[in-house]
Amino acid sequence: SLQVTIKFVLYLLFVIPSSHGTQLYLEVPSSCLPIVYSPVYNITFMGLEKLHPFDSGKWGKVIHFLKEEKLISDGSIVEAREATEEDLLVVHTKRYLNRLKVG
Repeated sequence: SLQVTIKFVLYLLFVIPSSHGTQLYLEVPSSCLPIVYSPVYNITFMGLEKLHPFDSGKWGKVIHFLKEEKLISDGSIVEAREATEEDLLVVHTKRYLNRLKVG
């Protein structure tokens, strides 16, 4: 269920010890759900996205569905923020991040 999934994600983020920490969403009000979304997630490029097998607008569709079903409201969604390298190190290795930088 959705509640079990949310609890598991929160457990992974806040209970399992990590040598790195993040303050990225520490100030999120308790009235918000752990759903992070930004309209920029919906990638479009003059219709070419329709040719790609990945649905580049799926995140917007998910949010729209949750709102239509009255499972969430605009006030319960957390606005996406840019992660620092320290934030990324909570879930990725330094080696992996370095490989992304090099290309």
